[in-house]
Parts: sequence; C-alpha cells; structure tokens
Amino acid sequence: MLAITKPTWIDGLAKPLRIGCLIVLPALCAWTLPAPTSGIVGGVLGIQLASRPGGLPSRELEGNVALLLGVHEIKGSTWYHILGADGTHGWTAKALGQPQPTTAVAASPSLSLSSKSPDDTDFDSSSEIPVAKGAVGNIIGGSTTSRPPSMRSLMIPERLNRSIAPWLELKMGNSSGFAPAEWLSLHWPMGNLTTGNVADVLRQSGFTGITRKPFLDPITEVLKKVAPAPGTTVRHCESADGPLDRKVSSTKWDQPDATILPADSQAQGPFVEFADGESVLFTFVGKAGNESHVWIEQGQPYVARAQSIDLENDGTAEWLLEVVGTYGDGYYSMLWVVKQSAADLQIDRIALSHSSGEVPGPATDAAWWVDSDRKLWIIAAGTETTAQSFTYKHGLVSSPVKGATKGLVVLSNNPDYESGMASRLKMSEGANSPGIFPIRSAGTVHWVVARPFERMTEAQDWASKHSLPAASVLAVHATK
Repeated sequence: MLAITKPTWIDGLAKPLRIGCLIVLPALCAWTLPAPTSGIVGGVLGIQLASRPGGLPSRELEGNVALLLGVHEIKGSTWYHILGADGTHGWTAKALGQPQPTTAVAASPSLSLSSKSPDDTDFDSSSEIPVAKGAVGNIIGGSTTSRPPSMRSLMIPERLNRSIAPWLELKMGNSSGFAPAEWLSLHWPMGNLTTGNVADVLRQSGFTGITRKPFLDPITEVLKKVAPAPGTTVRHCESADGPLDRKVSSTKWDQPDATILPADSQAQGPFVEFADGESVLFTFVGKAGNESHVWIEQGQPYVARAQSIDLENDGTAEWLLEVVGTYGDGYYSMLWVVKQSAADLQIDRIALSHSSGEVPGPATDAAWWVDSDRKLWIIAAGTETTAQSFTYKHGLVSSPVKGATKGLVVLSNNPDYESGMASRLKMSEGANSPGIFPIRSAGTVHWVVARPFERMTEAQDWASKHSLPAASVLAVHATK
C-alpha cells in the first residue's frame, strides 16, 4: 500500500497582538489586565472542538483563523468558545494565542440587531434595532446556541451548512444586540497585504486553510487580483451539476466569499469563491500563477469541504471539493474532482447528497473518503446503501473490480453525524484514519466510522487481523 502524508492545511500562525506593560510594574501586569474574552486568534487549524464546554470533541477546525466569543470555567479547566473562519464552531480547552481586538461593520448598507440572543427561549419575540450605515461595532461576545440567518439556510443539513453558527453580540454606539456573523465584516489589525504573489502573501500572513466571510476583509484586495476582468470567456454551467460549456462573463467579480489554500508552498495556489447574487465564480490558481475560472449561474453553490491530494501520484495534486447548492425547496451536494494544468481544468463531478423533491429519487446522504492507496470512495444511503470507488488517471476511473457487493468494516455505529465524528476523532490515525459514512438500516440512516474494501474477503481478512468480530463486516451493494 502506498503511504500518503495526511493533507494538512496550516503550518503558520497569525502573529498575536501583544499587550505591553510598564517595566516598573511587571508583577502587576497580569493582575491589572484581565485576559480578553473576545477577539481574533490565529494558528488554530486542526484544533478539535466540542459542542459544549467539557464535552467530547466532535468537530475539527479547517481554517487558521478564528473569533474567540467567550470563556467558561468548568471543573478547574478554562474552555474557549470559538467561531472558525471555515464556519466550524464549538469549545476547546486548548490554550489560544493572545486575541487581537476586533470590530465589526455591516456587510450590507443596512443592518438591524436582534434585541434577544438565540439563547433566549423567547427569541422569536425579539425586536429589531436599526443600526446607522457605517456604524462600527465592538464584539462583546456571542450566543452559545447556533441559529440559521435565513430560511434558505434551513434547507441544508448542519453537517454541510456554513451558515448555522452562533450570533455575535455587538455594541454599536448606544445600541447593543445580536446579529449573524455572515451579515458582518470583521476588522482587526493587519499589515499591508496588497503586494507580492497572492499565494505567498496569504501563507505568510496565516490565511491558509478555509477562510470565509466575515473573516475576509484583510485579504479582500489580495483575492480580487485573481478575478477575471469583465468580458473574459470562462468555463460555465447553469448549476453545479449542469453541463459545462464556455461563456463570456460580463460580471465584475469583486466580492470574494471564501478562499482555500494549502499551507504547503509546493501545492496549488489558492482556490477563491466569488459571489454575485445567485451566481458564483470558482477561481483556481496554479503553482505557476495561472488562473482558471468556472462560472455557476444558479443556486448560490459553495464549497462545504475540501481536500488537496495527489490522487494520480504524478506530483500534481487534485482538488476534491464538496459543492453544496439549493434548488426550489431543497438542497444537493456534488463532489468536484479538479486537476489544473497550464492550459485548462479537468473536472469530474459525482452526485452525493440531496433532499427529496426536484432531484429524482428519495432523499440521499452520501460521504466521500480517500484511502491510503489514493482510491476515492463514495458511500451513499438512499433507498439502500451503495458504494463505489475510483482511481485517477487523466480523470476519474471507476474500479475495475467486478461484483455485486463491496465490504465495509464498521469500527463504530452512531445514531447521527455529530456522534460519528466524535467517535472518528477518538480513533484518528493521521493519514490512515478511517472514514465516516452513512448507512441505511431498518429505514433509518446511521453514521458509521468504517473502512471500505473492494471485496468481502478483503474486509473479513482485515477485521480478523485487527481482532474485530465477524459481525463488524457488512456487505454493501456496489453502485451500478
């Protein structure tokens, strides 16, 4: 089996803002300056978070920047409540760097604060507090309860949802209240980031991994450098799962929504997501600085999960992007496997999850995983559980192994995704960590931590070698 180093996003840390004290009062400094309970912290990629203070970790940050929302003492330990730049949020007892003072302004011309916190049982009776245009707010905390900012975001399950998050508590002038983070733009002290190679600037300043609104303000001007000028011909599709063609874009793409950048300087350049109403532009920047673009006109799609890994073992990594969009009153997700050359993009797309309704067939949950042989696995739970596998050779190639079933060694069976992730994090083995997959049993979807195999005999041999019971091996239908 080929060994693969675990794809890591972040190595660098954002420099903390240090608070100085008078030399004549060194012993008094810690006493006179209480530890901040809010502000931007860096160097947080890979930190595991629990859904509550003192709980088991069930989430992992995929960005290098986060906003500290509050601090809670429990059983002699200090727990920090944070909202990551990738959208992940939760609690950690891991010591963080010195938070940098952070302010917030409205991301749109108008903003109203809620008079109540999402933590309040009577939140639905809260009133709106208008905020003057351009008002600057101090962040004084955040809710512990997550709440979607719009009805549209309710269509998407939480495991794929970038919008369900704590609301920020703000003080703006004489007004105080709460607002969703994505309605805001966060500001904190940064140096001049507008000169130099885009990828190098982002890496050196700690903006590796996934960074989304509202954390993009310090790097917005940098990201705009890779946007195509109006009148550029780009790859194009009506929706994320629609046919690809080429079309002239007249849009001025100047509103970045997210960026993803591996920390490894030998990897690809940044992926940038621009938004314009319902439309989105995906921009891929190669190692040589070459840019390729895909314009998606409908559904406000976004990348929920990403991995950069050399599937073909040719020295050039592919992007694996789980793209989520909405339609009518439902949602869908697709896996985009993208290889960038100097000339163009090779794009393969595979349907993953979707709600029932406009997409044919029943509601389906699906998950993907890359094993240590660089093989891509997709397991889906629709009317039944199915599995398919792919290698990469100038594009995705379906497994040549014939048979009606594949084998799945289940290491833990969990009632939901959150508990499944907690189980997976406990048995994490770096590059050799198992995957988390949905399976349908007795009409219900469970989430299992498991390892898939092409043949039942291979799964049985692996289970026996690792002293697992025969019942841990499941037969899964191969996708036709």
